[in-house]
Amino acid sequence: NTQNKAMEQVIVKTVAAFLNTEGGTLLIGIDDTGTALGLEDDYKTLGKRPDRDGFENFLTTLLLDQFGKESSPLIRVTFHDVAGKDICRVAVKASPKAVYVSEGNAENFYIRTGNSTRPLTTKEAIEFSKQHWK
Repeated sequence: NTQNKAMEQVIVKTVAAFLNTEGGTLLIGIDDTGTALGLEDDYKTLGKRPDRDGFENFLTTLLLDQFGKESSPLIRVTFHDVAGKDICRVAVKASPKAVYVSEGNAENFYIRTGNSTRPLTTKEAIEFSKQHWK
């Protein structure tokens, strides 16, 4: 029943990785085995708007504050009922330019490889960018 900043950062990194590669879909409220956990506990952390609308507002603000408002057309948030639980689907399109994640004083670059989000070193990010955004 409290906000989990570490989980928020995982979401930001995953969305950045999708933006930097071929896009993708992130499901929030589903565990790694595919079991619907739902968002009800997350809603409780939202204060005045403990519902889908409040969660969408929170998530959209989190992502656009990180990536810039120009990323808005690339990110679509929808909600679905799975086994009686609210699930959030974040559909992400590939970005036409590199996207970075601010972490402390650093700005890091992530890509999606298979089912994992991977950070790239500066050298790797430069080479990736040369090939990906010609």
